[in-house]
Amino acid sequence: MSEPTDTQTPTPSEALADLPPYVSPTLEKLDARLRPSPSTVCEACPGSVWFAGKDGVKCFCRVMHLITWSSEEPNAMTACDGEVMANLARLQEAGQ
Repeated sequence: MSEPTDTQTPTPSEALADLPPYVSPTLEKLDARLRPSPSTVCEACPGSVWFAGKDGVKCFCRVMHLITWSSEEPNAMTACDGEVMANLARLQEAGQ
């Protein structure tokens, strides 16, 4: 990745290139059979809040303010601007 010049602003993808991927601690602990299948973009999004209980597994999006995935309604989102927004916030918090 080339360094941005005064006239060149990095795209969000370029800015996020060196950021380590986010891994949900809740999903990481769950048995693979309980995780989303097919996979969803929410699994790697720092804006997502995953939780599990006797009623199954759910994901709440802190950007869109809604349940984006649940065991009962497995919506397989494949792309979302919220993921970019949440990762850019991670960069900002890290002072990058």
